[in-house]
Amino acid sequence: RQPWDVVVQWENHLRNSAKPNRRRYYHGGALESPVYTILAASIALPTACTTNRDCHLEMEMQNARYAAPPAACPPGLEYLTQVDTLLVQQKKDCWEILTDWEQANRYVIRNVAGHQLMFAQEQSSCLQRMCCKNERGFTLHLTDNGDREVIRVSREFKCCWGCSCCINTCPSCAMEITVEAPPGTPVGRVRQCHYMCAPKFEVIDHNNQPVLHINGPMCVCDCSTEFAIQTVQGDQTIGKIQKKWGGLAKELFTEADNFGINFPIDLDVKCKALLIGATFFIDFMFYESNNNN
Repeated sequence: RQPWDVVVQWENHLRNSAKPNRRRYYHGGALESPVYTILAASIALPTACTTNRDCHLEMEMQNARYAAPPAACPPGLEYLTQVDTLLVQQKKDCWEILTDWEQANRYVIRNVAGHQLMFAQEQSSCLQRMCCKNERGFTLHLTDNGDREVIRVSREFKCCWGCSCCINTCPSCAMEITVEAPPGTPVGRVRQCHYMCAPKFEVIDHNNQPVLHINGPMCVCDCSTEFAIQTVQGDQTIGKIQKKWGGLAKELFTEADNFGINFPIDLDVKCKALLIGATFFIDFMFYESNNNN
């Protein structure tokens, strides 16, 4: 259905019950029927839509903007309250593919329809990128389509790489990331746990309380691999972070990785931000080294 059909129905309903101010909308060069100001403000109609898909996306994004977000929702993450699936696509340039000179990573976060929601840009030392590879420290700046930074993911460089054998005796050796949303306001961190065979991670909120666990497979490879998102008790799987197979040529000659994130739609938006950070954490730990390719 066209969004204009909704306007016509409500206009007929309100005609006899209220007399607010009216204004006229132009659509496709033709003058449409009068639209009530109070109704137009509530659904925020677009003034120009080339296709039904564009109209639907515009309505969806503006409804998320004008709908009352949860009280604890960080600014800029209102749209995350309405999604249960995200796609993370790494972007590689030709210079890095031809010369193997490690560039700062770039990612695009999309919804299931393929529309871009955020863009992530890595900030790190060139020396660490070339010498330390996936062990380097970094900061990822995630900006929305308005170029506003809404999430910041950072990891400190550690001389002791997070070996699972060392973590049990030396907890400071464990690798972890810190997530801020917005920048300057920590919402939690994702920490590497001690494990024997399958990698494990702990998602910790800003009160230093574990909220989720992430359990990886026995074998982490470049083909499709799933990391299960589980409750703290470990008795229920509520989502997953999945490495997507990008094709033979892409996997052999580049380090560009694609991930899918699934979580409950009613999950706390801060936990969703932490899971986005966990996806980058997994990519850097297991898929950034040239040896894996």
